Amino acid sequence: MSAADVMASMELVIARNIFTSSGGDLVAVAGARIVTREITELIES
Repeated sequence: MSAADVMASMELVIARNIFTSSGGDLVAVAGARIVTREITELIES
């Protein structure tokens, strides 16, 4: 997944007005990030 892929998807969501909000329509991409979590087993149960 590239930044360009994410941007294109988000712009499509905005253009098609897929989400509704009491604050009005979405008008611009505010940002995107990937959050990862790594787990290392020290003692297996």
